[in-house]
Amino acid sequence: HAALQKQLVDETQDFEMRGAPSTWLWSKWNGLIQMLIRQKIKEKRDLKQLLAYYNALTPKQIDAALEGKGADLNENEQEESKDDENDADDKDKTKDKNQNANDK
Repeated sequence: HAALQKQLVDETQDFEMRGAPSTWLWSKWNGLIQMLIRQKIKEKRDLKQLLAYYNALTPKQIDAALEGKGADLNENEQEESKDDENDADDKDKTKDKNQNANDK
């Protein structure tokens, strides 16, 4: 929602954000999530594409991205990473097929 995105950026500027306490470490994670969204809005990134990207990450990768420790790839790097994973899967499948053929 464009109006809420604008409000998030305008009202919070570059301040650290913390969520209200509710469950274990929620105030930390809620703030980190909102700050990441704010950053992506400022970068004019497509939030729907980013959601698909983040949904594909492991919990450890998401933690790293939220804490600014690396797992935040741009779209080109994301596609290259997926291609590399697919290539590795294809090689494993070929190796398995060859092994099965040799076993017969």
